[in-house]
Amino acid sequence: MNMTDEQGVKWMLSKVYESGYRYLAMDDGGDIFLYKNKPVKGQCAWTGDHRCIPVWFSKVISPLISWEDEEPFDIGKYLGIVDWANVPVDTKVFVSDDGRNWERRYFKHYDNGNIRRRHVCFADGRTSWSNKDNHEGIGWEYCKLAEDE
Repeated sequence: MNMTDEQGVKWMLSKVYESGYRYLAMDDGGDIFLYKNKPVKGQCAWTGDHRCIPVWFSKVISPLISWEDEEPFDIGKYLGIVDWANVPVDTKVFVSDDGRNWERRYFKHYDNGNIRRRHVCFADGRTSWSNKDNHEGIGWEYCKLAEDE
């Protein structure tokens, strides 16, 4: 199976993501580092617990980032991975139980303990403000951010 350069980069970054690293950043000398938590940009380097990456990997990744970047490179965002545990309440989402028919809802929370219906949303298009009956919400199998549409 032949892989394009972009597919190869995505594959490598997916392995990095699976290992718990969420960010990449380049220092002012051109060295690239991996971070599990979002680093903060300093005068000549990013601060945070980091790990060096191999030179060959740096050469593949370097076109994606630079020292001039104001934010670190978000691996999950690049790969299209949503960290549902950190999605704010009332975020507009599309939900579905079959992956084909989608409904508009407002996100309530992510239930990691529920195997099939982890994406909990307010019922009937309600938001946290209009949920006057304090309804617990309805879980859905599929969920995608409305801003992606």
